[in-house]
Amino acid sequence: DQNIVFPMQQDQFGRLLPTFLQVIDLTDDEESDYWAVVSDVFDGKQLDYYTSRPSLNAVTWSSMETSINNKVRLLRTMLRWEEQLHTEASFGQDKPRGKSYGSVVLGEVVIVCWPHGEIMRLSTGSTAADAARRVGLEGKLALVNGQLVLPNTKLKDGDVVEFRI
Repeated sequence: DQNIVFPMQQDQFGRLLPTFLQVIDLTDDEESDYWAVVSDVFDGKQLDYYTSRPSLNAVTWSSMETSINNKVRLLRTMLRWEEQLHTEASFGQDKPRGKSYGSVVLGEVVIVCWPHGEIMRLSTGSTAADAARRVGLEGKLALVNGQLVLPNTKLKDGDVVEFRI
């Protein structure tokens, strides 16, 4: 397996974000299964694990099953998780947007809290004061993206928060 990092997206400040890709060598059967799963996901079909193959006897299938690479199972799990995530994220929207997953609201914001460098998840609508309370620095000066802010300033996804002691 190879690991490759490509800068593909930008954050809200225009900085390139690295995207981590792992190259997985699949057998022909695994690749066929991969494309079948991807097609089913995009067609909105229910995914099921293949539990048996009728043409094989139990002993042969058992030995095959123990030797199968877990990459396809992992991929199926990831695709199911992605499908579930998109379904839950779009729950409550007035109109389904088809297969466009461009703007998904997940009800959380991710911020980076310096000087500790801790990545923290807070619910949507959280303020700089909420972040300060979370790290035990309540009542300290808060800077969001390098700017001094009031404690009731709402945080957005990707905000960098620093507390001055």
